[in-house]
Amino acid sequence: MISNKLKTAVLAGGVVLGSISYANAAGVLGRYFDSTSVALPDKLALGIYEEVRYEDNLFSTGAGERGGIVFSTGVTLDASRARGEFSYAIKADVAYDHYHKFASDLSAPVYTIAPMVRYDQGNWDFVLGGNFLHSHTVLDRGVGGGARSKYYVSGVDATWNLHLNEKWGMAVTGEYENKDYTDGFYDDEDYALYEMTIAPYYVFSPKTKAGVSMGYAVKEYNDSVRYADSDTITLNGFVDYRVTGKISTHATAGAEWVNYDSSPSVYKENDALFNCGLTVRYAMLSNLDLSVGLLHKHDDNSGGSNGLQQDTDALLGLTWRINSKLTLAQNFSHTWSDKKDGVATDNNQIGYDATLSYDMTKNLTIYGGYEYGNTDYKNLGIKDADYTTNIYHMGVRYTF
Repeated sequence: MISNKLKTAVLAGGVVLGSISYANAAGVLGRYFDSTSVALPDKLALGIYEEVRYEDNLFSTGAGERGGIVFSTGVTLDASRARGEFSYAIKADVAYDHYHKFASDLSAPVYTIAPMVRYDQGNWDFVLGGNFLHSHTVLDRGVGGGARSKYYVSGVDATWNLHLNEKWGMAVTGEYENKDYTDGFYDDEDYALYEMTIAPYYVFSPKTKAGVSMGYAVKEYNDSVRYADSDTITLNGFVDYRVTGKISTHATAGAEWVNYDSSPSVYKENDALFNCGLTVRYAMLSNLDLSVGLLHKHDDNSGGSNGLQQDTDALLGLTWRINSKLTLAQNFSHTWSDKKDGVATDNNQIGYDATLSYDMTKNLTIYGGYEYGNTDYKNLGIKDADYTTNIYHMGVRYTF
């Protein structure tokens, strides 16, 4: 099972991690400022873990929801190093999830791997990052929440930052992301995303930068039966504020213009669509960390017109180190999808997880927790079309 801590870092933007849910050029720019605002320590932490969990809704069927037990055996890696102009960091969680009984066909390796390399030449620097993921998802295609399907995500992003003088700079970012479902029935969900942004900015102080980002993205689907390829132009203003070790903020807002290829006219296509994003990390106390993430942007939906929707994703994370041995981590997420194709299948998704961990020794940790997820489909005309899952888990981890 991919750790909640790693998932939270990915969703909130991550210090050095790539992005899944926040895959857009503004996100790449925010991650760049985040990763370069602090010095990387020399670090190497390798861990192994064994976890057992019970999921009360592995997938919905005509006979109702089905639950089951999953065993997860995995390794984690957290490493970073800086030598002269070069520095690198990598976070990884690789596991094998073994599902029992009727869900045994879901058994598979799952992983999240996020590397980053930086070269700093003084008056310019270059950062190359990546995000590689294999997991399951529940697609909202069928009654009662659809079915699970395995998928891969491969993402690479790069930022070249040119320091023109003490007050002015310009960052150029590029990103590629590919999502591939292994189940042939969902081939029309596969896509490739290419995005590039130019962002001139002004340095108000060593802590604060503000500027304008101009981006262009192309999204191509492997199958155009339900989705259409699109081009997107983005114009955003952004502010980045960093105080090492205490607070960091990256805020962006602006407009998107979306054009679909070989598709019937889509409501609001080519209109100026508002978008915004915010990531905040705040160490309120020495033992209390707060993270907030917000993203509002356009996305594609599987409606009858292969059309447009706008998603609002919000994340709140709180880590409380109760004492030297006990830590409580909690995350709350909410996604609202507003589909513009007239089919009226909007949905709300809510997620919550809490994990309590106890360090028995310097290297040995035991933990347990609870996760909740709910997707509420609107106006489907089908009784009980929501998808809800409750997950209980416990495990042990040893770090070398």
